[in-house]
Amino acid sequence: MLGNLEETNTTTSPLLSAFNDDHIRNSSVDFDFICKTIIVGDSAVGKSSLYQRFSSDTFSDSHITTESVEFGFRFIDTLNSRCKVQVWDCVTSASKAIMNSVYKGSNAIILLYDVTNKDSFASIEDWLLEIRQYADNNAMVYIVGTKIDLSNRVVSQIQGETLAEKLGVDYWELSSKTSEEVDGLFFKIVANQQDNDASALNSSIENSSRYASTLSASGIDVRASFAEKKEQSDSTF
Repeated sequence: MLGNLEETNTTTSPLLSAFNDDHIRNSSVDFDFICKTIIVGDSAVGKSSLYQRFSSDTFSDSHITTESVEFGFRFIDTLNSRCKVQVWDCVTSASKAIMNSVYKGSNAIILLYDVTNKDSFASIEDWLLEIRQYADNNAMVYIVGTKIDLSNRVVSQIQGETLAEKLGVDYWELSSKTSEEVDGLFFKIVANQQDNDASALNSSIENSSRYASTLSASGIDVRASFAEKKEQSDSTF
């Protein structure tokens, strides 16, 4: 089961100033790392429904139109850490300036399509071009098929998986209405982010150790400080 929903928060704002993460990081609940997650895709594919299911565990059959950008978060517990997952629901017609601000610093990007709508599936590669343009290179992309509870499906799971493999990204399917596989998606995102953070830190420490060896060869001994850094990292993950 996904981590406890000990604190949630939602915000709607059309202003770029709302994209400042400083206030997001201030919380009475301790956490080990943050995963900023963006939801994008064609209009009416279920972006707001997924956001609503994630942030408040609710669903509405009425079409939800996002006026600008909505933001929410919840805490997810893994075996040995707690992640603060931020989710940003973006209106499809948001300006480039807004999208550039939203994409900045993102760890995961959920690219939605509707399994009952071929056009939304055909748009995936165009969306991926935008993601590559604005998002950081290390942001993980997840192609996600929505509305799998419906009987009039026109895009098969195999088609989705094949495209994701071709594009070199992860694939998932879910239903925001029934909540099927919603928790699974976010748990996967958190687990991947934790692995990425650990790999990045280990790589940094390895590079630092090599640099320390170079300095030591020049008569400067800095190995002790890097050993402390490694010890601290081992206790963090």
